[in-house]
Amino acid sequence: MLNQRKGLGVQPENTFSGKTPSAEQNAPLMQRTITEMLGIRERSLSPPRAPRACRLGILGSKKDMTAELANELMQLLIEDIGTPQSVIVPVGCNSSIYIEGWAENNDIPVMLCEADFMKNGRMAAVYRDAQIQREGTHFMIFGGPRSQKPLQVARSLAKKGKTVYYLAYGATEIEEISPTVTLTPVKKSVN
Repeated sequence: MLNQRKGLGVQPENTFSGKTPSAEQNAPLMQRTITEMLGIRERSLSPPRAPRACRLGILGSKKDMTAELANELMQLLIEDIGTPQSVIVPVGCNSSIYIEGWAENNDIPVMLCEADFMKNGRMAAVYRDAQIQREGTHFMIFGGPRSQKPLQVARSLAKKGKTVYYLAYGATEIEEISPTVTLTPVKKSVN
């Protein structure tokens, strides 16, 4: 009696008794579909996903940027990629000020990324640019007069599948950077 109360010596009904079920017993199982056996309910197809939001990141600086040049530059980009949902700009660059003004005039939200030199020292600008690279889906990169770093960053972002536009120092044409080494010019030029 003590063994029965603890469950010892009593075989539950759902355990294997050593006998294999006959084909007649298996028939109800064979008629069920796999989705029924796995407990998957049928459902309608989900609606197609909206295209990924276009967040335009601005990297580099163009010292001779003007409001007219910024408007012209952004209009060329809009023709190619459409209106961005937001613009991500670094704080304190000439080009950023004009692009920020353009975005506010067109009711496009602006995300300002500031370099915290007190906390991060010399690496502050690198951390700020890395944040812009993480947040953005499309990029406009301005080349500098001496460094090839902006072009290297543009190629790196293009290899990651991001859409990148590059304006070389002193150039009048925007170039779309493809994952390959070659540069393909966009249809129109600035100026």
